[in-house]
Amino acid sequence: MSTSGRIHGEFLRLLFFLSKKQADDYFAALGYEAHKEEFCHRRGVFFHRNRCTIGMACAQAVALRGAPPQLVATSLPLAACRPHTLPPITFPVPTMGRVAKVAILS
Repeated sequence: MSTSGRIHGEFLRLLFFLSKKQADDYFAALGYEAHKEEFCHRRGVFFHRNRCTIGMACAQAVALRGAPPQLVATSLPLAACRPHTLPPITFPVPTMGRVAKVAILS
């Protein structure tokens, strides 16, 4: 996959085979023989999810490449993050002096 989001043909084929295997496993776990339309829909769902996951990883890599060095040095490695979550964002806690200053300026 390129940094512009274009997917190479061989990689696209790999995503298709992965999606087909996931759809086969999905219906096997249900113990259900799917019709052609149902199977195609489920395979498309898995393909879309896999493609979006790869696209998100690529977008994060491109964003970190252009980030200032101090931000990259303090960011968590991707392996440290739990799946489907982002690292927590922390905001400075307002102190009473800052709250009073904002109230006076208002």
